[in-house]
Amino acid sequence: MPIVCIDPGHGGDSNGCRVGGAWEKDVVLKVAQELSQALQGSGVSTFFTRQGDTSFSFTKRAELASAGKADLVVCLHVNALSDPQVRGVELYALEHCNHIQWVMGLAMKGPLMQDYGKNLRLRTLAEKDDPTTAHDDWLERPRHCLEKFAMPAILVECGYSTNAMDLEILQDDSRRRSTLVASIAKGVLAVFADRAKGAA
Repeated sequence: MPIVCIDPGHGGDSNGCRVGGAWEKDVVLKVAQELSQALQGSGVSTFFTRQGDTSFSFTKRAELASAGKADLVVCLHVNALSDPQVRGVELYALEHCNHIQWVMGLAMKGPLMQDYGKNLRLRTLAEKDDPTTAHDDWLERPRHCLEKFAMPAILVECGYSTNAMDLEILQDDSRRRSTLVASIAKGVLAVFADRAKGAA
């Protein structure tokens, strides 16, 4: 049975961005719980780096993932930008290992591409000491989220709280956010299925 560690960003004193009337830390915790239910319903074992309003360092989150023998880590965050027209989901992975295969699979095998089209962006992160990316300060947060994990890890930025359409999806507990969660879950399941075929 595959094991997925779900890592809701922020927590405790780290609130993240505002998502309407809520904080990012609370919204991604809800998304994490919904993603866990979707994956467990399809035979995937899941556990969390946090289940309440607590904060852990990136190192501690990586230790928890290793202790739980995770095959994959899904880190969840929400974006914010000064331009309210920018929207969509962003997927990040480290390019110096096989993690990029997971993020490509999640995007291409599941319905995220169909749901978001041009508003789905894939970003690969070079190693921190790579001179071509050393000055890209905006990439530091996603790199910090991922670089401590010993297993494949994907960062999913679930939308832009500063965009009206994305905000509506993130705030909708009943329907629209469930479509986003289902898309992420189906992508994860598709990648596990492909890997199982390759190992057969």
